[in-house]
Amino acid sequence: MPSQSRPPKATNKAGGQRTDLDNLDALIPEHLPSMAALRRRFPGLPCFALSIRQPWAFFIVHGFKDVENRTWRTLHRGPILIHAGGTTAKLYPEDDEELFIPALGRGFPDEMDDAHAPRGGIVGVADIVGCVTAHPSPWFDKGGFGFVLANARPLPFVPMHGKLNVFRVP
Repeated sequence: MPSQSRPPKATNKAGGQRTDLDNLDALIPEHLPSMAALRRRFPGLPCFALSIRQPWAFFIVHGFKDVENRTWRTLHRGPILIHAGGTTAKLYPEDDEELFIPALGRGFPDEMDDAHAPRGGIVGVADIVGCVTAHPSPWFDKGGFGFVLANARPLPFVPMHGKLNVFRVP
C-alpha cells in the first residue's frame, strides 16, 4: 500500500511549520472520541488549554497565526492545547486586504468549512513564548495583549466544552 503523502510545508516567521492552504482537503483533521484517546496517542500533552474562535484556531495550529490577541495578560509560558470555541469569529470584507493577504500571501480560503476547521473541541497545541503589548506580526491587534505563539501543530479533533481564560483539561 503506498504511503500517504503530507501536504507541502513552509517555515513561518515563528520557526514552526506552515501548511499549504492551496490543498485544504489535506488539512481535514482526524476525530478522536476523548482526551484519554488523544493522550494515549500523544503522551506528554499539556494539561491546560486556551479557547480560540475559528478560523483563528485553524490558522494558529497550521502555523500561519503567530499571535493571539486578548484583553488580559497571561503568565503562562510553554505548551498549551488549542481549543476551537463553539462560535465563529466575524470576518469583514476589508480583512482580506488588511490581514489575510499580508499574513497569508493570499485572500481568505473561501472553501474552508467546519470539516477543515471544526468547532467545540481540541484542535492542536502550541507554545506560548511571551505576552506582549507590541509586536511586528500582522496578526497583532494594538491596544491589548498578544500571546506570542511558536511550535504550533494540529492534533486530531476531540470534542470538548471550552472555558474562558486558560483552563485545565481533564
